[in-house]
Amino acid sequence: MVALCRFVVVVNGLILLILLLARFAGSTKPLDVAPLFTRPDGSLCPQPCLLGVQPGHTDTQTAITLLRSHPLTRQFEVIGTHPFRIQANGDQIIMISFNEAVDGIVDEITLSSFMRYGQFRDGTEIDLPPSGMLGDLLSLFGSPDFMQITRGGDPLLVFMGSEVSASLRRATIMDQHLSVLTPISRLTLYRLEKCDSTAFDYVFLRWAGIVKFIRYSAGGTVDYMIRRLTSAGASFAPCLP
Repeated sequence: MVALCRFVVVVNGLILLILLLARFAGSTKPLDVAPLFTRPDGSLCPQPCLLGVQPGHTDTQTAITLLRSHPLTRQFEVIGTHPFRIQANGDQIIMISFNEAVDGIVDEITLSSFMRYGQFRDGTEIDLPPSGMLGDLLSLFGSPDFMQITRGGDPLLVFMGSEVSASLRRATIMDQHLSVLTPISRLTLYRLEKCDSTAFDYVFLRWAGIVKFIRYSAGGTVDYMIRRLTSAGASFAPCLP
């Protein structure tokens, strides 16, 4: 029985590795999400950036100009200004929002993806930017520093070194098992700031790899300070004590 269990684990690991390699390794084709990290002219921008907007560096007026002129988002409709939000509908809803810090600089920017069928603007389909998959994140940013799993909510991954957090679409995870093909429901880029008066200590789970969620319940935890965000996207960001 022990030998059979080990065989099953090895086979599952090989299947995941093959899927990851098939998507990323040995291919000259850019990742589907690569255009998200470009300026309107198509040039690559320093990380972390989203559609040319770099939290902690880009002022809000410049951010609005970048989003309104970027080929991926120029057809989006403005649906809010405080925080700034643009949105487009296709076979899903894509919303991009950012909030402004007291210094007038973008504090965080978030791309959110919601499933919706058959919704088009003015009777024409809009090419929506891809929200990506877990494999994209692992290829771009490496292994997450820690993870958050809440009852009924989308699992959250935090990449501290890249100042990125991302939620995975839980409804598509079969048997509560992570996969490199699990879609991203939310992608947030934030600036790593000193903790403010809203900060509090939070217990995250250590990253255990592409495994079933039950493995995380038996793993270790990581205590880290987080600060609250006031935006239409992410609700918190890690901060420096």
